[in-house]
Amino acid sequence: MKIDFLKFLQNVKDKNFWENKKIVCFNGSNDYPFLFFAKLFRFLDSKNILPMHLKILNLDSIEKRDLFINLNQSFLGQSNFYWLSELEFTRSLKNSLEIFNFLINYNGDNFVSFYVKDEKIGSKYKNISKKICIVDVQEEIDLILFENLLELFEKNIKDKKSVFVKKLFRQVGTIFLDKSILLIRYLELMNSKTLEDFYEYIFQILIDVSPSINLLSRYFFENKAELFFKIWSQVHNDYSEMFWISFWTDKIWRAYYFVKFCKLKKFRQARIIGFGLPFMFMERGWQNFSLNRLSNYYQFLYNNDFSFKTGSTFCSLDLFYLNHFSEKNFLRERI
Repeated sequence: MKIDFLKFLQNVKDKNFWENKKIVCFNGSNDYPFLFFAKLFRFLDSKNILPMHLKILNLDSIEKRDLFINLNQSFLGQSNFYWLSELEFTRSLKNSLEIFNFLINYNGDNFVSFYVKDEKIGSKYKNISKKICIVDVQEEIDLILFENLLELFEKNIKDKKSVFVKKLFRQVGTIFLDKSILLIRYLELMNSKTLEDFYEYIFQILIDVSPSINLLSRYFFENKAELFFKIWSQVHNDYSEMFWISFWTDKIWRAYYFVKFCKLKKFRQARIIGFGLPFMFMERGWQNFSLNRLSNYYQFLYNNDFSFKTGSTFCSLDLFYLNHFSEKNFLRERI
């Protein structure tokens, strides 16, 4: 059985949808949409929609032997719904194919779901939809799909927020699936009365930012002050102070968790959370940043955000930049 993404979103909350689908393979053509699946299965579990208790096993962090043992047994007759996240075919092709063959031919008592990329399956598996349920994950979300996402997650937006969303999609056309989850989160947090004040920032988050801003981020994390301020002098007036505070808050937050995951050797999670960070930072530059330093940066920006909303941010970003590039950086130790 093969199901398109729109049909999936419209039926996934129906308990009957899952009852006769012991194996569900989510099939996409792009990188694993971590935010979407994390939100989806938390939501389904909280609503008791899944046919059995949810258990999460990450295929990148569990040995093949332990995976087979978990799926081939039930504890005291109690079976589970296993979400296995992404099956990657990059580390060991032979090992990955063995796991994939096991999953698509699984006939145990548990329910199993996982994600794979289109091009990684190979032509010899083109008929697997006759044996299992395959959901085609649509990575680029248009307004219709986004409205179905809102309905799925029971987010009822009205009036100004609805107009705000339609305005965004008229301008961007489509957004990536994980960015649609970010947009839902922003809509939850934003006050309808101040929506337009955030339009510029949200728009920049949902689409690729200009090359000059990417360079700004790169030179910041590479600690190249001269190149940074050359770009900064060209672009800082193009966007509001609120945009810049939000922009750097997002970068620092991602950098913090990227460093944290790398230290824990959870490299796939680091790659996912590192979306939008400069390549050189993710390659080796992250080793120059301690978690304490990034945490202090984030706190400083948080305080700036509060000050901005109360009307006092005189030269706050200048102070942030100067102390970042200074030889004795007080933000590394304290705010």
